[in-house]
Amino acid sequence: ALRAVYKIELEMEIPAAATLDGRDRLRETVTLPIVTKLILEKGKRYLKINTKLTNKARDHKLYVNFPSNIAADYDYAESAFAVEERSIRHKLTLDNTEPFAPCHPMQNFCGVSDGKCGLAFFGGGLREYEIRDDKYRTVAITLLRTHRAYMTANPDMTPDEFDKYTG
Repeated sequence: ALRAVYKIELEMEIPAAATLDGRDRLRETVTLPIVTKLILEKGKRYLKINTKLTNKARDHKLYVNFPSNIAADYDYAESAFAVEERSIRHKLTLDNTEPFAPCHPMQNFCGVSDGKCGLAFFGGGLREYEIRDDKYRTVAITLLRTHRAYMTANPDMTPDEFDKYTG
């Protein structure tokens, strides 16, 4: 009567890694087991979520989506020294050299609100989020990112170099 826990266990078959040139995925797959517990406690106005996984793949990003259904044009996130307000709408970048980036950093929380209703995510240790410019205003939280930075630094990597760094 004071606490309910709902356990979700799933396995995803995902590509084991990117190809050497980073333009495609290997056909070899690995299993990604994910266990999530949803914890609801009496009198609390929030849901606790605990997710554990065993990652055996490389070169991928895993995120969880929460449709908020909140009609808003801005999101909010804690940064090092402030709470940042950012546009959700994909805007024209005009003469900027960088395109609009939908993923943003956060310290401890991010959220979306229309002034009457809101959805916030407080993530201990999770540092990247996106509020999607879709009809649901989906809050996407990055759980894991395993891209190989050295592939970007050395696009002409030989198979021997690849094996040295990935073996």
